[in-house]
Amino acid sequence: MLDEQIKGLKVNYVQADELCTFIGKKNNPEYHGLVMNGYSGEVWVFVALDAESKLVISHTTGHRNGYTALRLMSDLRKRIVGEFQLSTDGFPAYVDAAEVAFGTEVHFGQLVKIYSGDECIGARPSVVAGYPKLDKISTSYVERNNLTMRMSVRRIARKTNAFSKKSENLVAALALHFGHYNLCRVHRTLKMTPAMAAGITDHIWSLEKLVKGALTWRENGN
Repeated sequence: MLDEQIKGLKVNYVQADELCTFIGKKNNPEYHGLVMNGYSGEVWVFVALDAESKLVISHTTGHRNGYTALRLMSDLRKRIVGEFQLSTDGFPAYVDAAEVAFGTEVHFGQLVKIYSGDECIGARPSVVAGYPKLDKISTSYVERNNLTMRMSVRRIARKTNAFSKKSENLVAALALHFGHYNLCRVHRTLKMTPAMAAGITDHIWSLEKLVKGALTWRENGN
């Protein structure tokens, strides 16, 4: 249903980031195949957010690697029209993923964190492609969204034993969260939902409408 709602967007600034959670158990360092039912261990949630409307445009789950980064960027490409500025952290996989997905149709900058030992002591903006505005290279909004996710979805909260037991459960929980976040939840600063701020809808959705919409979409054979 979110696929139907979020498309044809015109945006100026998009921020992308990733956060870690687990399926089943915390450690499975030897397995690097696809994250699907039967997998257990570390998994990452990749998110792309419109910095102005705070709309979560795209999200996906997988290992923290180039394949998952490309899936996020490819999905983002399907939903946006026109050029825009993309900001990420210094994760190298985003560079190739953005080039494959967008070519020259993106202004891309990374915020590279500077460490002294284990302590982050600063960050510097780095131009990757195009002509991004240096003062707009930021991941602050998407990182704040990471906190919202951890507070709203218990299965990805820190220091929890409520991890999903199957990958499809995690995917479903995230879809429900992002549907509610985008369409039903009024953003404290914007005084409207992110979907309203992005021009996707002109009203606040009820949770009942969200669930009915998802069930109708499924019943129609999608």
